[in-house]
Amino acid sequence: MDRRASLVRGCANALEKRGFSVATAKGLRSCFDIVSKNRDRIMFIKVVENIDSITQNEADTLLRLGDFFDGDVFVLSKKRKGARMPGTMRFARHGVTCVSESGLDQILDGKILAKAEPFLKVKYRVDGNGLRRIRKLSGISLRDLSNKVHISKETLHRYEGSGYATAGNMSKLEGFFNIGLSDRAEPWQQESRDASAYKSLSWGLDMKVMLLKASPFEMLAKMNHRYEMGKEANIRTMRKLAEFYRSLADVLDDDKQFFASRGGMPKKASVEGIPVVGMKELSKLHDEKELIELILSRTKS
Repeated sequence: MDRRASLVRGCANALEKRGFSVATAKGLRSCFDIVSKNRDRIMFIKVVENIDSITQNEADTLLRLGDFFDGDVFVLSKKRKGARMPGTMRFARHGVTCVSESGLDQILDGKILAKAEPFLKVKYRVDGNGLRRIRKLSGISLRDLSNKVHISKETLHRYEGSGYATAGNMSKLEGFFNIGLSDRAEPWQQESRDASAYKSLSWGLDMKVMLLKASPFEMLAKMNHRYEMGKEANIRTMRKLAEFYRSLADVLDDDKQFFASRGGMPKKASVEGIPVVGMKELSKLHDEKELIELILSRTKS
C-alpha cells in the first residue's frame, strides 16, 4: 500500500471510530477520496501528499460539493511547501481548509485549530520597471541582490515583472535602495466565488441542478431528495462508478444515484444495480414522485 492509500485508509478508520459512515472513491479519478456522514454532518476529504499540488479547479470543485451538500470539505496532507504539516494548525489552499492527519483528528474531536495564515493580508504591487532600473543603475545582479536582502532570486525576478510583494519584502527592497518601489498598497484576500452555480435544465421537474462534470459526478440535483448522477460511459467505467454509488447510498441514505444517458431510452436499465435514465425521459416527468418510481423500477430490473 503506497503512502497516499495508507493515509486514505487511516483517515477512513479515524472517521469510522467516531461514528461516521464512510465511502471511499478507490479506483476512481475522483475529485475527492472520502465522503462521510454522522447524523447531519457530511464531510468530503481529498488526500494528497503535498497541499501545494491542489489546483484552483480542484479547490473550486470541492467548495461546490460542500455548498451542495451543506457539508465540510478538507484537504488532508502530510506536507506543505516541502515541510511536514504541523498538527496544531490549519492552512488555506485556494479557499479550502488543509490539515494534517493529526489536525483532522483534533477537528473531529471538536477542537478549533489556529489559522496558520490569515485570510486577509496586505500586499504591495511592485513597480517592476523601477526595481529593475535602480538595480541595474546600482550595478547589482539579481543573485547579489538576493544575497543582500535575503529574498530568493526567483522572487526578485517575479517582482521585476510587476508582481505583488509582502509588506516585509517591500520594506527590505525600499530600505536597501532608499527609494519607493510600490505602485500602491491594497488589501488582498481570498477570491470570493459563487460556489453554488446552480442551473435550470429544461426538464419537466422543478430541480436545482449543479453541473459538476468531475468524477464521480456529472451532475447533482435537489428537490425533496438529493440526486447524484454519473454520465453514461463504457461499461467498465460505469461498473466502477456503480460500485462506489452503492457504498455512497449507504452513507447518504436519503440520496438517489443514477446514470444519465444522453439519449432517450437507455440501452441498459441499470448497471450493477444503479439505474440508467435517459435525459429525454427526465424531460417528460411531471413531478418527483414519477422520478423516484422510475429510479426504483430500473433498480429492480
